[in-house]
Amino acid sequence: IRASKLAIETNYVFQYPFAATPCFLLRLPRPAAGHAALRREDATVEAELTDTGCWFVTLDGASRMAVWPAGTVQSRSDASRVVLPGGAEVVDGDQLDVSAAVFPVTSLVGYPDGYWGTQLVFCDPKGTEVLVMDSAIVRS
Repeated sequence: IRASKLAIETNYVFQYPFAATPCFLLRLPRPAAGHAALRREDATVEAELTDTGCWFVTLDGASRMAVWPAGTVQSRSDASRVVLPGGAEVVDGDQLDVSAAVFPVTSLVGYPDGYWGTQLVFCDPKGTEVLVMDSAIVRS
């Protein structure tokens, strides 16, 4: 595949590295902004479920929208049901041990006009950061 041959703003989907793993490729109309300097954290956070079904985590006294680790299952019919990759269910008020990055919302793919823009307008319209988790374990 040559980047110059891809149609601008067209989504290409292929399976990589496994047949069951979708991978998305998109040629942007202009170069993307440079990489943001991410603050990495290995920490304990508190999970909070809002009345609107949005999940937040509190880290260092700041509440940020939660972006769950890959493999997490969140019910479409019941947003309060979140099952982490290891099988543990997250409940409002749970303490989670996470490996994560504090990520500026403007660097999210699909912000402001796609999926993440819609999520943030609904859940946290004034938010400037989210917590993107690589892993999360419910503390016993």
